[in-house]
Amino acid sequence: MRSNAARGTLTPMLPRLDQAPITAQITLPETGEPDLLALPAGPGVLILEPRGAEGTLLIATTANLRELARRRLCPDPEQPTGGQIDYRALTGRVLGIGVGSGLEADAVYLRQARERLPASYRAVSERWQAWFVYADPDAAFPQPARSNLRPGAGSRRGTSGTDVALPPPPGIVVGPLPDKDAAGRLIEALIDGFDLCRFHNLLVQAPRATACAYKEMGRCPAPCDGTEPLADYRARTRAALDALTSGVLPGQLDDCRARMRAAAEAAQFELAGELKARADRLANLVKPAFAHIARLDRWRVLWILPGAEPGLVRPALLNSGELLRLNDQPAADPAAAARGIAQQLAGVPREALNLTQDRLDTMGLASRWLFKPAKKRSGVALSASAMDPSLAEIARAVRSVAAGKAGPEIDALQVEA
Repeated sequence: MRSNAARGTLTPMLPRLDQAPITAQITLPETGEPDLLALPAGPGVLILEPRGAEGTLLIATTANLRELARRRLCPDPEQPTGGQIDYRALTGRVLGIGVGSGLEADAVYLRQARERLPASYRAVSERWQAWFVYADPDAAFPQPARSNLRPGAGSRRGTSGTDVALPPPPGIVVGPLPDKDAAGRLIEALIDGFDLCRFHNLLVQAPRATACAYKEMGRCPAPCDGTEPLADYRARTRAALDALTSGVLPGQLDDCRARMRAAAEAAQFELAGELKARADRLANLVKPAFAHIARLDRWRVLWILPGAEPGLVRPALLNSGELLRLNDQPAADPAAAARGIAQQLAGVPREALNLTQDRLDTMGLASRWLFKPAKKRSGVALSASAMDPSLAEIARAVRSVAAGKAGPEIDALQVEA
């Protein structure tokens, strides 16, 4: 591996998960039945290149490379074509890239589409976007907002055509969230759960605004009319954002519910009612759509994926917006595999996050897989944002992947020139 010394560290530079090599390639004769046996009958990404010219005709993910190539190149003559493209007449070379998991297939697919079919790639990648919520606690009048971190069309390309790295929004950015609506719901729950200002038009008039009804209800300390100093309000905004990423909310919810039950048993019904209302507000912050929230600048996820070869697991690490491929590990001894993975994980530094289009697309891909239904997730995802997973957690994940189904979930994606 190449050294990372130029960046101030001796940590080896790991390959990315989307850098899987070509597994098989076949040059097709102009006539006759093509011999597709060189393609593995397993999961991967299929690429068809035109005859006598450079370019790409098709990129597709599949659970069976050989079978998909057969369907595209040797269609059943008795089945109606319905105006489908005659790939047999156009294709000169077939490429297959074998993978071990649906996540790896999607990563390879995105990379190949970006490099081979840039005109079609944008429509492909924009379907997968990670959403975030951010606020700047040090701003004059902090206000939570949502963003997919993507700039306006065409604004991220430099004059050389390369990706231009842009900084994240100011303040604290938390996510990912599955979609724009979930980001909006998180903002509402955050404001309600921590009694942040609900009317920003009043907050910006502080300290001379007329407070809204929430002050009379005891649900807002009223920074808008000066009852609460703005410095205290900024600190409360920071504390609310920190609570989302610190893992304390489930414990606070359990504690609130326990106190509610104790108050009810002691016939303190007014207190019990207040605690119930508080618990309901906290419960709105502990939902599946908010289960993977971390600070963007610390967002790391360790995936334990099925390997491309039987008996292996493939660790992959989302780090600083890149999906890195760690060395495959034998799954027969989960404890030994966990030690090997943890040693590699400890050597990957947390670097500053620059939001290139490539990294935004990778984060969108990661978010898509985190929020997939449990039965369709590829491998096991372990949060490494606050701290690296323990050896026991990694070993359990290795054991779970090794005992999983024989074939990965592949979504059968396809993009054509």
